[in-house]
Amino acid sequence: MTDELHQKFSFGRAASFLDWLIDTSGALVACSILLLIRFFVLQAQKKPKKIKTTVYTIPSAKIKKALCFAVIADAHGHYNPILPNLLRQAAPDAILIPGDLTEPDAIRKMEKSVFDFLTDCTSIAPTYYSLGNHECGTSRKGNPFAKPRKKELPTDFAEQVAKTGTVLLRNDCISQNDVWFCGLDSGFDSGKNAPDADALAKFDALPGFRVLLCHHPEYFVPFIQKTSIDLVVCGHAHGGHWRLFGRGIYAPDQGLFPKYTSGIVDGRCVISRGLDDHTTIPRINNPRELVLINLIPEEK
Repeated sequence: MTDELHQKFSFGRAASFLDWLIDTSGALVACSILLLIRFFVLQAQKKPKKIKTTVYTIPSAKIKKALCFAVIADAHGHYNPILPNLLRQAAPDAILIPGDLTEPDAIRKMEKSVFDFLTDCTSIAPTYYSLGNHECGTSRKGNPFAKPRKKELPTDFAEQVAKTGTVLLRNDCISQNDVWFCGLDSGFDSGKNAPDADALAKFDALPGFRVLLCHHPEYFVPFIQKTSIDLVVCGHAHGGHWRLFGRGIYAPDQGLFPKYTSGIVDGRCVISRGLDDHTTIPRINNPRELVLINLIPEEK
């Protein structure tokens, strides 16, 4: 309309109701197509997604018998109904949840689905859970350059998690069957994207085999690689969301063409592509992933 009004006062041009009608109709058609695409994407998200099971085998001289750990990363409140059966078939010795199990709104409302899912996990194997940025921080509200902000958890959240039988590890650790399970909070909890240095030093000093739940894979090289921690499990990167030629396109806190999105780094840092997403943007060439880690005694 303003363009046609401008033409009315421009030399050699004239306003046309028909032109305005054509332009407006085109805009309405374009908006309708975008809304239709969004509708089908949202409908597709409601359907159970296929989950790829990825198995890694890691030898260690510190363990006496073979162990299996299942890694459930980045569920984001979408609890796939086929997951419990996959876990039962795998029969892991422990289930490791390195953050972003759910979303801030679900935590604030203390949604029952969160605790029901944890109860299902503990009925299969001992379950250990550390917090990601979506639990103890923000996702920067879509702005990758914004400063992380701390989000306070409900006072009874830890109590409700404990009632499910799940061990919540907030910069803390616990020993089970000669294995130490340690959990780092997302660095967003401290207002900066870095792990708690004191907690990391404490984990490094522990004897025996140490498993670290750390949501952020970008912490490994600058902060964790220099420690002697035996196994690190991460998520957060969502496999780079779109994968081309074996590389991810974008990951939070790593930016474009991220380096740490999937697989094993340094033979001991396992990165999961995650079980779901918090965005409507579809994955490309990047299936949702349940990771199984087989630890085997290293032959002398």
